[in-house]
Amino acid sequence: MNTLIATVGSNPLPVIVSIRTLKPNRLWLLYTDDVQEVTNRISNHLKGKLPNCNISPLEIKDHQKAKSIHAILGEITEDWPNTSLNYTGGTKLMAVHVHSFWKEKGGRSENASYLGSDGRLYFDDGMIREEKDLPSLSLDEQCLLHIGKIPHARGNHHCELEYVELAEKIYQAGCRISWGKYKQMVDKANKDKNFADVYGEIKLGLENIPDFCNSKFLQGDWLEIWLAHQLKQIEIDGTPLFDNIEQHVKVDQDPDFEMDMVATRGYRVFVFSCAAQSRDRDVKEKFFEVVNRAARIGGEHARAAVVCLHENPQTVLRTVQAEHWPGYDTLRLFGQAHIKGEKAPCQVGEQVRPVTLLAGIREWVLQA
Repeated sequence: MNTLIATVGSNPLPVIVSIRTLKPNRLWLLYTDDVQEVTNRISNHLKGKLPNCNISPLEIKDHQKAKSIHAILGEITEDWPNTSLNYTGGTKLMAVHVHSFWKEKGGRSENASYLGSDGRLYFDDGMIREEKDLPSLSLDEQCLLHIGKIPHARGNHHCELEYVELAEKIYQAGCRISWGKYKQMVDKANKDKNFADVYGEIKLGLENIPDFCNSKFLQGDWLEIWLAHQLKQIEIDGTPLFDNIEQHVKVDQDPDFEMDMVATRGYRVFVFSCAAQSRDRDVKEKFFEVVNRAARIGGEHARAAVVCLHENPQTVLRTVQAEHWPGYDTLRLFGQAHIKGEKAPCQVGEQVRPVTLLAGIREWVLQA
């Protein structure tokens, strides 16, 4: 029998990824009272993915005392050399006590593993499984695991040609006359309740104005659709970079919990915020929102990026990094020059160097 003991902490994702990679047919989930709900979500997820696995949640009453943990573990099995251990989750002290007991009973190093922060599964004997070889999770699965519900609304207009073509017209107009001038035109049109000049600039005949071409679309919604369409074009050896792309995602009834765009690759979630604004404070606000929402649906392995019309977004990023905001070290900011297809400074890994928008996103995703 392929038996696995797995410690559970507050983040279900690394535990799920590890267990689905190891594929046990007998599983013991060691958890403490404060993560019982997380343990239930893990169990429910695995029942669908590993239907032949016998799952037994086992509560550790006092995870700080080695004797308490050892007493419980002693009742699990007598075949310790063939019992695997994944100590990714739980507190460090709990993981140490469990690992110590397992090793004392004859656990073999090739059967002990943990999921590293770099996305790879490490074994005590030195073997490593790369992130590309680990299981994928959909957006719905991620949301169920982390917040217990799936998105209730998605507006994937980036898959509709009419929306994509109009977004491209606005993009071309902004590149041609400058984004500052385009914004002035839209602001004036809003004030005057007359969009004729805007329609003319984006080369849209008055007889061909679609119903969705309203003020909101002209001001910023077009950027979400344009970017989502661009992301679909990024490939690696002929294969799309992202497994799936969802636009304008609403996870629950809270109006403050909406995301412009969510892409998935493997078991990671990449959340994009599109900001037609160009002021520092507006971009920083977008940054805070997208980092918070990414963490809520994807945990610590989620990543966030802001694509905006700021002329020098790296100045905002440096401020954020200096203030050590949550997520500052993995966030990416792309600005006006990137959107125009030019090479502009962007942080890629530990370096800041000129990249185009799509090249910068590709490298960022692959280095996540």
